[in-house]
Amino acid sequence: MGLGKTIQTIALLAHLAEKGNWGPHLIIVPTSVMLNWEMEFKKWCPGFKLLVYYGSIKERKLKRTGWTKQNTFHVCITSYKLVVQDHSSFRRKKWKYLILDEAQNIKNFKSQRWQLLLDYQAQRRLLLTGTPLQNNLMELWSLMHFLMPHVFGSHREFKEWFDNPMSGMVQGDQEYCETIVKRLHKVLRPFILRRLKSEVEKQLPKKYEHIIPCRLSKRQRFLYEDFMSRAKTKETLASGNVMSVFNVLMQLRKVCNHPDLFEPRPILSPLRTGDGILYQTASLITRALDYDPLREVDWTWWNICQRERSSTSLASSLSQSLAQKVPPERLPQQDHDFRPKRMRWCYAPFLSVMNRIPEIRSESL
Repeated sequence: MGLGKTIQTIALLAHLAEKGNWGPHLIIVPTSVMLNWEMEFKKWCPGFKLLVYYGSIKERKLKRTGWTKQNTFHVCITSYKLVVQDHSSFRRKKWKYLILDEAQNIKNFKSQRWQLLLDYQAQRRLLLTGTPLQNNLMELWSLMHFLMPHVFGSHREFKEWFDNPMSGMVQGDQEYCETIVKRLHKVLRPFILRRLKSEVEKQLPKKYEHIIPCRLSKRQRFLYEDFMSRAKTKETLASGNVMSVFNVLMQLRKVCNHPDLFEPRPILSPLRTGDGILYQTASLITRALDYDPLREVDWTWWNICQRERSSTSLASSLSQSLAQKVPPERLPQQDHDFRPKRMRWCYAPFLSVMNRIPEIRSESL
């Protein structure tokens, strides 16, 4: 968000128009941003003939009337839903540029949407997304194959080259992980235009990163090694299933954050009661009859309410009398400083860890 993908795309189409290439271009966007695309085109390039393709079946059929003629429109803006419903009409037309906003909508290569859009006739394809990689690397292959099917053709080879080494990452081979990351960067660099926050927002303060390694406690080390030595864990890592491997990573992450997240420690009371404590039936009945619920009610809040009410009325009467008799410059000045104090922010991956931070901090003070 806010990286200028829409403006850059409009600038690209304007540059092509200067060179004599007026389209037609097809832009597929989420329904929620169709109006925004239309407004941006009218703001920056009002010379383009726009066809905002939406509406009922009858309205869409009317908009398709005569659109096979040359120079009927330059840019067609539609949604992912409509492009699937009317794919037969869109597929027959030849497009200069096929542009997909929020391209993570085609991350699943097994979906009907991905397969239908792959058959569209377009000289060029452009994908706009701020999150090209969300869950696994095979979603990235879906986007890359959509852009250049002749380069990223084999699904199996891509998976063997990038996706399978996940088990090596779990076992902590740092050198192997860095090799995989460098390999992935080298392959993707020609196809991805990356924007940094420092390039977009000049007023952001400089970020300083301090990495403090923490040793595992005895209990953490025991839980970590015990979990890794289980036969089920070894079987999961050997299977190569992405979601199962991520589940293993999540369990190890819990151990490293706090061992109670992985295996809660039972709370044992230090007071041991002997077997000699017995209750007689008569004493239990007497205690039940003597119970008065009004004794359990805390009535101190009533005194507080009455005191606050009286202090409020007293303060209001004093303020009125002072306003009438004492000039403002002679009133006593307040020494309270209501400026916000500097705060330290603490982030944790789990809510249960955040709940434990105040307890740990109070123990250390």
